[in-house]
Amino acid sequence: METFIVRCPSVTYAQKGQKVLEERGLRSRLTRIGTHGCSWGLEISAPDRSETLRILEAAGVIFV
Repeated sequence: METFIVRCPSVTYAQKGQKVLEERGLRSRLTRIGTHGCSWGLEISAPDRSETLRILEAAGVIFV
């Protein structure tokens, strides 16, 4: 299982991503990135990084 962090522009997108992944049975947790601005991320544990990113994109989750 690979663990990686996806950066989102707001806590709202990070929460949306977490919900989408949870519905697919994938684990993630919200994490604050940096000390300035609204930069949040999801620390994700998933077997396939590229498929996980496709899931987030299809759901309209904005990430970097």
